[in-house]
Amino acid sequence: MFWSRPEISLQERRTEMTEQEEKKYSVPLMRSYGEAFKRKVVMEVENGLLSKDGAKYRYGIVGNSSVLEWCRKYGRLRHPKTQTRTIQTRRMKTDDDPQSIARKRIAELERALERANLKVAVYETMLEVAKEKLGVDIKKKFGMKPLDG
Repeated sequence: MFWSRPEISLQERRTEMTEQEEKKYSVPLMRSYGEAFKRKVVMEVENGLLSKDGAKYRYGIVGNSSVLEWCRKYGRLRHPKTQTRTIQTRRMKTDDDPQSIARKRIAELERALERANLKVAVYETMLEVAKEKLGVDIKKKFGMKPLDG
């Protein structure tokens, strides 16, 4: 083995190892493909065993879109003609039935009533504080006759 030879530098060992790995793992590039081979590649891609690029590199397939074209031709899944990504928009619910409209209206009125009650409580508190600080009763009293002067 080349690691046991002290006369080879570390850089040469790396180069030698890389060349050996390249020989071991290199796949000859194929230019023509049989139908059975194409179907096998498409099946592996559709089952999720390989990606399109992974199949291309694993089997040494030439061409950037060969696997995609095979998937369109031999595949069972839908492979779009374009490479664009579809964006799903949120669909607005169309609640046209009277019950849902009534429920929404009731909820809206309940929120408005809650706001109005809170506003009344704030005003009453303001009047009480003004009476304590200023000593003047600002609150209107209905049913009393005005003073004639």
